[in-house]
Amino acid sequence: VANLCLGMIYNSQGKFQRAERHAEKAVELMPKMANSHCQLGNIYTRRGKFKLAIEQYQKALQLDQDLAEAYHGLGHIRLKQNQAEQALESYQEAIKREPYNQAFHYNLATAYRRLNRMKEARDQMEFFQETKAYQDTIQRQRKESQKNPKNVLLHAQMAETHLAVNNINEAIGAYQTAITLQPSFVIGHDNLGTIYTQQGKFEKAIDAFQKVIQLDKHSAEPYLKLGWIYARQQKYDLAESYLQQASQQDPKLISALQGLGEL
Repeated sequence: VANLCLGMIYNSQGKFQRAERHAEKAVELMPKMANSHCQLGNIYTRRGKFKLAIEQYQKALQLDQDLAEAYHGLGHIRLKQNQAEQALESYQEAIKREPYNQAFHYNLATAYRRLNRMKEARDQMEFFQETKAYQDTIQRQRKESQKNPKNVLLHAQMAETHLAVNNINEAIGAYQTAITLQPSFVIGHDNLGTIYTQQGKFEKAIDAFQKVIQLDKHSAEPYLKLGWIYARQQKYDLAESYLQQASQQDPKLISALQGLGEL
């Protein structure tokens, strides 16, 4: 691992000969580690050794077919070799695996321009700009969070930023951090429950909404949401019970009355 890290450091510093030596040693010591092959491929690419780089990227993908950076590396080489169609395919594979990587979108736009597919190029540049704005916002929020690691609202803000671009897994992680720091953070539990419901992970959603009720017994919404989930699961007695409780908390809640009527 030390050789791999040193190779990456020297590569970032432009000390390519040293980087190559350490990365080759990393591959020798860790031949089954996909990332070691990928990083060696990156260094070979920087040194113009494209044939060797392609071999390393392909070995990396044999070990881990979801390694986005290896697809991106192949795309970069193919674009340099004026193989825009193949570059396009490689960049698309990279984006499938890392849809929020701004560099991938920018380079895909470049490939489209090379093929004179200008509408797709413009669309990708829009994705690039949106992704860049998202990443810039997240980086700023992470820096603020590092200064104030116990600030629950900062983690909630990060979750909302992730949700705005539909990065669901990162949003869940941010909300989970928030409720770990402050177990009484009702909004965090409620939003997690909503996300799990949308994913069809009903047991996790039930746990989240039950926690909301423990923290705030007088809100009708969690009872309503639990009633809806139990109805989806065809547990009609439980659904009726929770919809009735929702109606008791808020007699004007039309959706609870409608749900009871449908049951």
